Amino acid sequence: MNPNSSLHLDARETAFFEKELTRVMTKSFDEERKDLKALQLIPVSPDQDFIAKTIEWKSYTQVGIAKFVSDYANDFPRVDVGGVEHTAKVKTMGDSYGYSIEDIRRAAALNMPLSQRKAAAAVRAIDELQDRVAWFGEADLGIQGLINFPGITEYAVQNGAGGSKAWADKTADEIYADVIGLITTPGQVTNGKENPDTLIMDLAHYNKLASTPFGDNKDKTLLSFIRTNFPSLTRIEWVQELATAGAGGTSRMMAYTRDPDKLELLITWKLEQFDPERRGQEYIIDCLQKTAGVVVYRPLSVAFGDGI
Repeated sequence: MNPNSSLHLDARETAFFEKELTRVMTKSFDEERKDLKALQLIPVSPDQDFIAKTIEWKSYTQVGIAKFVSDYANDFPRVDVGGVEHTAKVKTMGDSYGYSIEDIRRAAALNMPLSQRKAAAAVRAIDELQDRVAWFGEADLGIQGLINFPGITEYAVQNGAGGSKAWADKTADEIYADVIGLITTPGQVTNGKENPDTLIMDLAHYNKLASTPFGDNKDKTLLSFIRTNFPSLTRIEWVQELATAGAGGTSRMMAYTRDPDKLELLITWKLEQFDPERRGQEYIIDCLQKTAGVVVYRPLSVAFGDGI
């Protein structure tokens, strides 16, 4: 006799488990994820490829300009496009959750639903890892994040009258100048081709904008004044990961355009929960997701400023 035969589920228990597990899996996908903002603020690539190990992409630079020519001219200036190839590595994130034989039998006997908390915790753990990778990448694995992506444009935050870059030591006018300097930098370095629609900073500095009076009659806050006077800036959000992301552990603010032609979060295979596998006295469900981190196709479209 198989010494483990008593651990097998009977037909009724098996049917119950399959039905309940389907419910659990579906519900774990539908549950709202709070405070993980990367998927809201960074365009996600729609491409899915389970077997891809790398993602290859090119950044392009236009070379040459047009000019006025005469009716019989044959010296039309040549315009071309130069491309540089890049490679992003695809990496797998995974975890698992499970139910013991006893859990399943007890739930079936009492006709009670299986706890969904285990599945939710497994999904949440992958979401949290994906969120962190989207912002910071994973240098040891060769994948990049938005906050520290190489080649993006730095805006040099200036000292205020008090000799400090920190907003805590600056006037409302000086803080306003910092924000305007940042969001106009991409346009300045690209001759007006780039115009950010997103501004992000950590919560403390977001609250500083939201609570500091500004305007001739002090009837508005800095935040509302910026929204009114820069309607192209459609998202101003806080991202707590920026609190110590700047040089020397200082706070960083960033401006960019949420456009998949400019930057994308590459999730090459979205979260998948596999069929349960019996291991000892448990049925284990493995979960995985594949990512290549963030790719910024046009680094000059993204600007950052440190020390605020």
